[in-house]
Amino acid sequence: MAELGPLRRLGRRLAWPVVILVAVAAVVFVGIIPTRTYLDKREQIDTASAELAQLEADNAELQAQLDRLDDDAEIERLAREEYGLVKPGEEVYRVMPAPEDPIAVPDTWPFDQLRRRLGATPPAPDDPTATTSTTIAATAGLPPARD
Repeated sequence: MAELGPLRRLGRRLAWPVVILVAVAAVVFVGIIPTRTYLDKREQIDTASAELAQLEADNAELQAQLDRLDDDAEIERLAREEYGLVKPGEEVYRVMPAPEDPIAVPDTWPFDQLRRRLGATPPAPDDPTATTSTTIAATAGLPPARD
């Protein structure tokens, strides 16, 4: 019987922490988990509401476009602009954009393979009659060599 006394005291000492731990676990499972689920659902509702508002705006825009298509003048304008249709006896002139300049890649070492891959042409020299020594001297800031 002497052993029951210390065991009871140990049981009483451990009982309160166990009761507190069970209470905290109950609060977590009853309060926090449903709250998190509630907040997740709330976020989903907000996202769906924003998407619904965007779809309603798109529908209103499409309805306005459909209403404009009830007019013969609008149909004619779209046929002319988008499909290039003309009335009999009319002439259409289209202004084409200027052609793009060809790619000019230097005709020196690191660029020669790039030039071949791109199919580019080397840049034209400033003076086609200039010799190599004249070109080198001019770029170095020296007077041209005399032959």
